[in-house]
Amino acid sequence: MKMLFVTLLLSMSVSLTSAVRQPCPTGMKNILTSPLFGCYALVDPTKGLLTFEQAEDECRAIHFRASPVVMNNRGELEHIIQFAIDEGLPRGGKAGFWLGYFRDVEAPLEANGTLSAGSAAIRKDRSLFHYRYGIAFLPVQDPDLWRNDQQPGDQTDERDERCTAQKKPGNPKFLGMDDYPCEGYQLHYAVCTYL
Repeated sequence: MKMLFVTLLLSMSVSLTSAVRQPCPTGMKNILTSPLFGCYALVDPTKGLLTFEQAEDECRAIHFRASPVVMNNRGELEHIIQFAIDEGLPRGGKAGFWLGYFRDVEAPLEANGTLSAGSAAIRKDRSLFHYRYGIAFLPVQDPDLWRNDQQPGDQTDERDERCTAQKKPGNPKFLGMDDYPCEGYQLHYAVCTYL
C-alpha cells in the first residue's frame, strides 16, 4: 500500500511539473532541471559578443516576443547560468550574458567631464532598473540580484551603465547582476527568454 501511494504521488508530481511547462517555439526550450517557467535559448555563441541592442535583436529573431533573460532571484539566475553553460556558453573571460533589466534615465557627465551629484544618484538608484513585459515596465524584484552593494553605479567616468549582465558565468564570486553601458564598452553573449 505504501509503495502504491509513493508511485501515485510521484506520478502526480511529474504530471504537475509537466502541466506548468509551456510549449516552446522553435529554437527555444524549457529548463527541465529547474522550476523556472518559460522558454529559453542561448544565441549561437559563434555569432560573437553582442551589444545589448544586438542581443535584443537576436532574441526577437528566435521569437518575436523573446528578450534577454530576467529572473526573480539568485536561485533562478543559477539555473539560467547552468542552462547557458550546458548549451555551450563560452567561459573563462569577463564576458557573460545580457540580462533584460535596464535603466531608461540617462546620467551623463557634465560638459566639464565631471559627474554631478544628480547623475551619480541616478546611476546608483536601483529602483530605476526594470524590464519590459509587453507594455508594462516591471522592476527588479529582489535587491539581492545585484552582485554586490557597489552595483549599480560603481563607475563615475563617461560610462553610463544603463544595461545589466551576468559576467563570468559559473564563477560563484561573480553571481549577480552588474551594470554595463548598453552600447558596447563590454560586449556579452545573449540568453533569451519567452515567458
